[in-house]
Parts: sequence; structure tokens; C-alpha cells
Amino acid sequence: MLDGGRIFLLLIEIIRRGKKINPEKEALFHLIGFFLFMFLAILITINDLIRII
Repeated sequence: MLDGGRIFLLLIEIIRRGKKINPEKEALFHLIGFFLFMFLAILITINDLIRII
């Protein structure tokens, strides 16, 4: 989803000496990253709203 995740996957490919990561696993990695990002954004928003109230 973000550049950091893509860089991380590229580093894994370099460590594995150019062996490509399965596209399905890469998509799952991005999906999990997206949900973690959204969860964190919601959690921070709720925390800010509680502090205001």
C-alpha cells in the first residue's frame, strides 16, 4: 500500500537472491498493511475525540 511496504518486499527479494514473491502473498501483505493502517487511523481519531470531549 505504501512505499515502505514495497521497499520491504524488494529487500526480501534481494535477500532471496532475486526470487520473486508470489503475487497472492504480496497482495495479502498489502491488504493486512492497509487494514492495520486504517485501524490505527480510527484508533487515533477516537482518542482525539475522547480528549476533546
